[in-house]
Amino acid sequence: MHSNIIKKSVCEILKIFLSSTICSLLFYSLISKKVALVDPFICFFLNTAALLLFLFLVYRNWAHVYNNSFSAFEYFVPTVTSFVVYVLTSAVLYSARFFLYMWIFLPTRFLEPQLTSTLAPLSIWVTYALMAVLLFVTPILYAHRR
Repeated sequence: MHSNIIKKSVCEILKIFLSSTICSLLFYSLISKKVALVDPFICFFLNTAALLLFLFLVYRNWAHVYNNSFSAFEYFVPTVTSFVVYVLTSAVLYSARFFLYMWIFLPTRFLEPQLTSTLAPLSIWVTYALMAVLLFVTPILYAHRR
C-alpha cells in the first residue's frame, strides 16, 4: 500500500510540473509577442489565463487522485506532496532568479504586470494560496459533482 502511495506521489509531482510547464510554454509564447510585451493589461490577461488553466489542470489531476483513493490518506499524501514540492521548487527558483522560470512557472507570476517590483512576490503567494484552497476544496467539489 505504501509503495502505491509513493508511486502516486511521484506521479503527481511530475503532473504538477508538467501542467505548469505546458501553461507556461503556451502563454509565454503569446506574451513574448511585441504587442503583449508593451501592454501590461494584455500581459496580465494572458498570465491570468495561464493561472486559470493551470489551476484547472491541477484540479483535474487531484480529482482523479481523489476518485481513485479509498481513504483520505491516499488522496492527501500524493496531493500535499506534489503541492509542497512545487511550492518549494518554484519559491527557491524564483528567489534565485532562475533564467528559465517563465518557461516553467509562468502561472505563479500572473499579478506581476500590475504590481511594482517590490510587491511582485505577492503574485507567487496568491498562487500558492489558491493552490492550497484547491487542495482542500477538490474532494468537496468532486464529491458534490457525483
